[in-house]
Amino acid sequence: MNASLPARRKSAPERRVRLLIPALSVAFLLGCREAPVRLNEPVEPSRTAPPDDRILRHVYARFVRIDGRVDYAGIAIEPGAVEEYLDQVAATDVAALTPEQRTAFWINAYNALFLRAVSLWHPLVSTRRFPAIDRRVLLHVGAEPLSLAAIRERKLLDGGDPRILFALRTGSRSGPDAGREPLKAAGLDAELRRRTREFLMDSSRNELDPSDGVLELSRLFDRYRDVFGSSREGLLEFIATQRPGLRDALRRRDLVVRWKPWDERLDEAR
Repeated sequence: MNASLPARRKSAPERRVRLLIPALSVAFLLGCREAPVRLNEPVEPSRTAPPDDRILRHVYARFVRIDGRVDYAGIAIEPGAVEEYLDQVAATDVAALTPEQRTAFWINAYNALFLRAVSLWHPLVSTRRFPAIDRRVLLHVGAEPLSLAAIRERKLLDGGDPRILFALRTGSRSGPDAGREPLKAAGLDAELRRRTREFLMDSSRNELDPSDGVLELSRLFDRYRDVFGSSREGLLEFIATQRPGLRDALRRRDLVVRWKPWDERLDEAR
């Protein structure tokens, strides 16, 4: 796998993603309630193409198992590949990308940053610390400092396509399987459709048989209800677009929606 990676250029302008504090200070900052953890300084964009997918593919092959579990400890020990990918993310001129390239770019950037951010807090046993991770680990993309929350809320989910949710890492065992392949602009719509339906059809996460008047859904839908119009009707309409055969049943006025338990344990490979 290493043989397929591009040569590392230590003097290239984008080789900048590194913790800007000594390693011994990381634990102190993580213990501070509000202190940001900055991975890099503002960067002058030097790339007009998306980052090299081979790097992220190598990260996934090395640290993400086929069952979706992640070796966060391994990333903490060997962060070089994910940092190299984030180097290229930081140096990308996002305005030069096509709309499809931008969507794939931000999804891949989010998932790579997620892996690095969680590895900084390692060891963890649950996702209860994620609200801090979500907003405090910052990556400059160009001159813009972005947290996971900022990428998710401002770059992805405000675009009106809820299917993106099912391509993002959550770190929870109840979350979607974000896969082991970077997303690409070519075939993006089909891939988002596939991941959405795969999540909906997973009976451990959703039980889509409203014939008995009850629909049991992942709590992910409750957590991001604003993405579906902040209403029961908006959520059920979204599900109907993915499962047209259920449309009439989903329109029952007496249909009860329940949330399945959310497993807060970290999706860590052990």
